[in-house]
Amino acid sequence: MTENILKVQIDQTEALPFSEEAIFRAVADNLDRIDTDSDEACLLVTGPMAMILYWEGDKVIVERVMRSDDLKSELK
Repeated sequence: MTENILKVQIDQTEALPFSEEAIFRAVADNLDRIDTDSDEACLLVTGPMAMILYWEGDKVIVERVMRSDDLKSELK
């Protein structure tokens, strides 16, 4: 049996609107949606949480975390 280890790095400098545990769980629960060979950033929206993230080697880099309600105002 092989064990896969998910590495998640949060690079946001401002206060997080969700706990690190909630962010990790959102990434882990949606790994099939973000598990690609591309190194391009993607937007993952999961209910109340929105994240800009990308793969770097064997880890997921979370660049930005926000409430999905704030997404529209952030993208103006």
